[in-house]
Amino acid sequence: MRMKALLAALLLTACMASADSSIGGTFSALGQTHGNNFTTTLATPTNTPLSFQLSANSKYIVEGVLTTTCSSPTGLKLAFTGPAGTTVTGWVYATLNVTTVIMRSYVTALNTLTPSMNTATTPTPAPVHFWLVVQTSATPGNIMVQVASAVAPNTSTVVAGSWWRLRDATTV
Repeated sequence: MRMKALLAALLLTACMASADSSIGGTFSALGQTHGNNFTTTLATPTNTPLSFQLSANSKYIVEGVLTTTCSSPTGLKLAFTGPAGTTVTGWVYATLNVTTVIMRSYVTALNTLTPSMNTATTPTPAPVHFWLVVQTSATPGNIMVQVASAVAPNTSTVVAGSWWRLRDATTV
């Protein structure tokens, strides 16, 4: 059943990529791959090295895939942080456990943790997929991926090779 979940996620990613060309082009070169494992034991949001500079009064389409592990079946949580006045809407999809359950979380605010997800324990990795529309206000600044352990002091890890990218959709 995990294979079905993986195939569904790949199909959704392919649909998003094909839909992207119908709304004004392809993603720009603003992609970022996480080069080292990032770990946290805190239950509060912790900034990962995944960060992009956003311009004022701009709209962006963001997508990414994080490979994650946890030291406990309590899992991890995800959030995004950004400049003051920035709005965000989108979805985070992840496994709820190591079997066949996929959870989704509707993201409507920055600095707000998702419910616990990816309760796969180390060394079993599990993916987190996310798609967001981000609208900045007059304040430029960085958008960052944040991770928290569902329960401290369990270790939550974003594995090297995780990635995200954004596209400036201001004129789309």
